[in-house]
Amino acid sequence: MVIPREQRNQEFFDLLCSTPIPHRRFLVDEVAFSAIWPVIQLDHHQDVVAVHINERTMAPLENEAHLIEPVYQALKAMFKLVYASKASLEYRLEPGQAAILDNHRVLHARTTFNGNRHIRQCHVDRDEL
Repeated sequence: MVIPREQRNQEFFDLLCSTPIPHRRFLVDEVAFSAIWPVIQLDHHQDVVAVHINERTMAPLENEAHLIEPVYQALKAMFKLVYASKASLEYRLEPGQAAILDNHRVLHARTTFNGNRHIRQCHVDRDEL
């Protein structure tokens, strides 16, 4: 998706590249996962190599007070872009089909669903491929 020039905000981009955002997910039996990443990860060439964004696991910010409001404004703008209908592709998987995604390169989600659903997930670390 190409973002029109009038919708680009360098300040928000810089904040999302430099501000660590905590994520926490609690599972059964007191098992918890946590990570702290900037939303947008750049490589040494300043190219985007990963996007880390999940509003369902996002924890309260642990940054300096003067950054809280600007970071939340940047996140709000990012979610507006992410959830724009022209930025999404919907595909219904049929029984026996698989979706294989690189979690660092593709934002993905599931829509609401009525009925029975059986999903199996398999995670492979990048350095194993």
